[in-house]
Amino acid sequence: MPNASSTAISLAHPASRADLLTHTARTILDEHGIDEPVQWTPQLDAAVLRGLRLPGPDPDSITAAQLHQTVPGGAFSIAQVAQALNTTTAHAIRLLSRTPVD
Repeated sequence: MPNASSTAISLAHPASRADLLTHTARTILDEHGIDEPVQWTPQLDAAVLRGLRLPGPDPDSITAAQLHQTVPGGAFSIAQVAQALNTTTAHAIRLLSRTPVD
């Protein structure tokens, strides 16, 4: 049986927290007799999504090279990067999370 110290250490690791959350959710569903998945993912036909127009910029409209050329050396703000790329701050954050700049 884990003690408080080992539990604290294991919860510090993100994978452990995710596992604990999934286990807790599964336990709650089982205790209430709910036969459903913990996480639901819709099964959508690609043809249905092909013509779908979503708000905001296309996530793939800015390349990693464009991003890296735009980000200045030293300190910078997300707003500066977004403005230079003519996009939203949310888009800039997503781009930087996918292709970090040194």
